[in-house]
Amino acid sequence: MKKFLVLLFSLITIPAYAGVTVEVQALSPFSSTEPPEILNFKSMEKVTFENGIEFEPGTVVETKIIDVKFPKRGKRNASFTVRPTAFITHGVRKPIEDFEFTAKYKAKKPLDKGELALSAASTVGSYFVKGFGQGISLAKGMVKNEQGNRLKSGVVQVYEDSPLAYIEKGEDLYIYENDIFYLRFKTSELDPDEEETIEE
Repeated sequence: MKKFLVLLFSLITIPAYAGVTVEVQALSPFSSTEPPEILNFKSMEKVTFENGIEFEPGTVVETKIIDVKFPKRGKRNASFTVRPTAFITHGVRKPIEDFEFTAKYKAKKPLDKGELALSAASTVGSYFVKGFGQGISLAKGMVKNEQGNRLKSGVVQVYEDSPLAYIEKGEDLYIYENDIFYLRFKTSELDPDEEETIEE
């Protein structure tokens, strides 16, 4: 029991390193159709990065938009990357001079236990079970029932999760003041979760 408590305490106090996703609230709007130069947000949680910067809940972060990805074929939605330039905590504004400290927009929060279970359900060990993923998609759609008909919702979900759906073009991104979204911060050159960009 003592060893377990020591391990638990060490996990709680571990600082966040490269590739951490943070929930934030927009303080200024963003549109991929007319991208602004800056985007300010408020951190919704406490996080400490390996470069020593720490956000507390309510910390205001000023950023410069350094890259905007426009929607493309393959259902690739618009996204953006920002570089924090300063943050305000307890009424004190502190500049950020770390040019490698960047963050990329993420539409969704990290997978919860239920999503991880669905993701893992289509594999046994490290082997993919052919056809099982479609069954999971069908069940997921039926549970959501977004179409008002469980069977129809399941079929739509199977399509959306299939390669056929990736023929469609992605969507533009609009963030309004007070919207909640997620940023994946990168504080080093190597981020294990960094997505590869496929040029057409």
